[in-house]
Amino acid sequence: MLHCLEGRVKLGLTESALELSAHQWIYFEGGTIHSLTGIEESSLLFTILLD
Repeated sequence: MLHCLEGRVKLGLTESALELSAHQWIYFEGGTIHSLTGIEESSLLFTILLD
């Protein structure tokens, strides 16, 4: 799970891209290829859940 605590970032995925702003989050499956670009100064929380 990637949670944007403040600021704005662009999250690139294999076939799409989206923008996360403060207080928005996204869940994606383990092994998902992704990239992250800061649009403005940001703080993020990246949580990995282990089974």
